[in-house]
Amino acid sequence: MSTTTLSELTTHNEPTNVEKLAGLPWSIAGDTSITIFAQLTFFGSVFILFLDKLGLNKTEIGSLLSLIPFAGTLAILIAPFAARFGYKRTFITFFTLRKLITGLLLLTPWVATRFGTGAASIYVAAITAGFALSKSIADTGALPWIQEYIPDSVRGKYYATSNLFCTISSFSAISIAGFVIDRAAGLTGFMLLIGAGVVAGLVAAWSYWHVPGGAKRNDAKTTADIRKVLAVARDPNFRRYMVGVGLIIIGFTPLLSFLPLFMRQVVGLSESNVVRLPMGALAGGLVGGYLWGWASDRYGSKPVMMIGL
Repeated sequence: MSTTTLSELTTHNEPTNVEKLAGLPWSIAGDTSITIFAQLTFFGSVFILFLDKLGLNKTEIGSLLSLIPFAGTLAILIAPFAARFGYKRTFITFFTLRKLITGLLLLTPWVATRFGTGAASIYVAAITAGFALSKSIADTGALPWIQEYIPDSVRGKYYATSNLFCTISSFSAISIAGFVIDRAAGLTGFMLLIGAGVVAGLVAAWSYWHVPGGAKRNDAKTTADIRKVLAVARDPNFRRYMVGVGLIIIGFTPLLSFLPLFMRQVVGLSESNVVRLPMGALAGGLVGGYLWGWASDRYGSKPVMMIGL
C-alpha cells in the first residue's frame, strides 16, 4: 500500500466511540469556559454598555455588532481550506487568535487618554472586525468537527449537560459582572471583566484541544464548489429552513442587542442591574434544559425545536 493511501486512510479515520465519549467532558469544559468569555465580552450586556460608555451612538453600536454575523458569509470560501488544514486545527488556531485579538480591548483606556474617544471608537471597531473574521473561520472548522465527535446516541443529553454547566457559569459570570460594574468607576470595571473573559476563553481553547477528531482531509478541494452550493439552494426544504432562521434572527437579534440600552436609558436601571437582566433567561434554561435534551433524544429534535419556537 502506498504512503499516500496510508496517509489518506489515517486522515479519514474517525475516533472510536470510546474516544469520542472520553473527549466529551473536555468539550463541556470548553463550552463552560467560552460561555464566561461570551458573557463578559462581545455577546453580553457588558460589551454594549462598554460601547455606550465610550460614547458610541445606537447607529454606531448596531453597525459594530453587525460585523460579527456578517463575517459568517465568508464560510463558503473558507470551508475548503478548513477541510484541507483540518477542522480541529482550523478551529483551535482561530479560536485562540480571536481571544488574543479580544485582549487588545484592554488597551482602550490608554488609546482614549492618548488620542481621544473618537480614536478609541475606531480602535474598538478594528478589534471587533478582527474578532468577527477569526470567529467566522473558527466556526467554519467547528461545525463539521462537532458533528464528528458527538455520538448521535447521546447528542441531546450532551447538549443538555453542557447547557446545565454553561447556565451555572453564566449565572456566576453575570453576578460577578454586576458586582464589579456597581463598584468600579469609568472603564476600569469593564477592563477587569473583559480581561477575565479573555482568560476564560484561553482556558476554553486548551480544553477543546483535548477533544479528538477533526483531522485534515487530503482529498478536499481547495476552492468552493459553486454548483453544490446552488444545488443546496434549489432544495425547497433548505429554503424554508433559511426563511425560518432569518425570521428568528430578525425577531431576536435587535431585541437582544438593544435591550440593555433601552433598560439603561429609558427605563432607568443602573448598569449593574442591566448586566444582571439575562439571569431571568438563564433561570428558564436551567429549569428546562435537561428535560428538553432528554425529550430530543427520546422523541426527536424537530418536535422539541418546534415546541420551543
